[in-house]
Amino acid sequence: MSTASPVRIMSFATTDGNVLVALYVREVKLRQQRGEEIIVIFKALGAVACLTVMAIPSRADTIDISGFYLGGTLLKGTSSSIQTWENNGLDPEIDDFRPNSPQVGAFGGYNFIDGSTLFGLEFDVRTDTTKEKQDANLSKYEAIYPQQYGYGSGGLGHSFYSSYEGGLSRSDRRQSYSYEETFSPTLSARVGHQINNVLLFARAGAGGALISEKITDDDSGSVYCGQTQTFTAYDQFGNFKNYMVGCSNPYAGKVQVKERDSFRPTATLALGAEYHFEKMFARVEGELRHIFLDDKLLLSPSDGATRYAISTSIGFRF
Repeated sequence: MSTASPVRIMSFATTDGNVLVALYVREVKLRQQRGEEIIVIFKALGAVACLTVMAIPSRADTIDISGFYLGGTLLKGTSSSIQTWENNGLDPEIDDFRPNSPQVGAFGGYNFIDGSTLFGLEFDVRTDTTKEKQDANLSKYEAIYPQQYGYGSGGLGHSFYSSYEGGLSRSDRRQSYSYEETFSPTLSARVGHQINNVLLFARAGAGGALISEKITDDDSGSVYCGQTQTFTAYDQFGNFKNYMVGCSNPYAGKVQVKERDSFRPTATLALGAEYHFEKMFARVEGELRHIFLDDKLLLSPSDGATRYAISTSIGFRF
């Protein structure tokens, strides 16, 4: 602690020298006390300033996420129903087909950082992990002879047998439809905001989907007739009834399989967040992706397949 400066005492007439000494000592103590208080105040202000500086995030402590990166991703979600593919009259009777297979993929890109704002480009590819398949709900039928199939009146007549070509003795048809995205690339632009080691971003992209579709129509369990025998029975009032009474030259139905691969355009919108470590990062993203299955480029679930997915990813920067 610094010593207070000497005190200048004004002279005055007195016979008591002790009064002068007392005044001098008191003034010195007062000045020393004020000096200590000022030092304590400055020390306190310095401590508050240090704590304030420590509490403010330093840009130097924030991880630099600019540059190239690679990663892998897993997606799971749901989708709108689609109109199944029809091929030459082979139309599977499926009313509500939804391509909901989980997907796996890989991605890579480049981050440009301007202050705390991110601009980036990203390319990703993905594929379905399973082939989505759905069976048609078809009713079974089997003829029990004799079986009435018509009636009428046409005057007096005689009962008689006849036959006609074709006919179905038993129906046991099975249909199924399968759908799989085998290869789906997308090029996206990203924009985001970095808060310390957390990145919040939005993504918009365009790409395509290579889709494999398959229709299976298994009619091998059905029995068709080469000819169907009928019997027309008249009564005394001129009324008649027609009956199927037999199936000759029966044969089984056939199995038909139709397949196609088509490449359809896609559009993607997504929101996500990343947490960055030293060289790695973890990402969570919500995605809306529309596949244009017809020739109209309309962003409508009724004109294609709209897939809604949540993805989790792990990546590293280099």
